[in-house]
Amino acid sequence: MKRYALIGNGFIGKKHIEAISAVGGELVAVCDIDETKRVDGIPFFTDYKIAIEKADIISIATPNDTHTTIVLEASRAGKTIICEKPITFSFNELELMKRVPKLYGMFQLRKLKEISEMRKLAKEATFAELVVEMKRSNSYHSSWKGDVNRTGGLLINIGTHYFDIIGHLFGYDNFISQSEKTETKSEGILIYPNISVKWRIELTDEKPQYERSLSIQGKKFDLVQKENLHIDVYEDVMWGHGTTVSEEEKILNMISIIKK
Repeated sequence: MKRYALIGNGFIGKKHIEAISAVGGELVAVCDIDETKRVDGIPFFTDYKIAIEKADIISIATPNDTHTTIVLEASRAGKTIICEKPITFSFNELELMKRVPKLYGMFQLRKLKEISEMRKLAKEATFAELVVEMKRSNSYHSSWKGDVNRTGGLLINIGTHYFDIIGHLFGYDNFISQSEKTETKSEGILIYPNISVKWRIELTDEKPQYERSLSIQGKKFDLVQKENLHIDVYEDVMWGHGTTVSEEEKILNMISIIKK
C-alpha cells in the first residue's frame, strides 16, 4: 500500500483525499498552514518538509506560487509527486521542473467520459465554442486566488484546464489568436487552419448559476465534473502514466500566445 501526504488541504483537498482512498492508498499526513484544515484520524503538520518524510507519494494542492519549492523538496527526497495545475506559471521554474523525475500534473478534464466523442467530432469540425462562467464572491478575490502574482492570472489559474482541452482536441499551436482580457473576464478566438474556436472565461458574482461547456459543431458538452476525475489521474500515476512537465509546457506556451 502506497503512503500519501497531502500538502495543502483547501477547496480541492477533498478530491485528493477521496482519490487516495479510491486507489487503495493510505493517507499518512496532511499539511496546511491553517490548523483548522485537520482531517480526523490523520497526522497533521504545518511544516511540509516533515509531511514529505512520512510518505511515498506527495500530493500538492497549495497556492500556485508555492508549487515549485515543494516539488523540489519532494524530489530531493526521492518521492513521486502529483501536483495541482499549474505545476508552475514561470518558464524559468519550468526548466527546473523538467529535471524532476516522477512529477505528474493534475489535468483531470482529459478523463471526461465524453472525451472520445469530442475527439471524433473535432476531426471534422469547423467551429467550436468554449464558455466558462464561474460564480466567485468577494472572498475569492480577496484571497490568494485574486492575486495575479500568486496565481499567474485568470487564463492560468482558471483557463489552464480548459485551454488544455482545446489543445488536446485541436492542437496546442499552429493558431492565430485574437482576444480581449481583464482581470475577471477574457474572451477571444483561436483560428486554426481547419477550425475556429471561440472562447470566453468569466468570473462573476452576479449570476446564480454557472456554465462550463464546450460546443463542437453545435453539439454541447458539459465540462462540469459530476464525478471525481482526480481518481482517474491517480490511477494513471500508479501505472507510471500521467500529464508530464513536457505536456504542461505545451499548455503554458499556448496560454502565453493567447495572453499577448
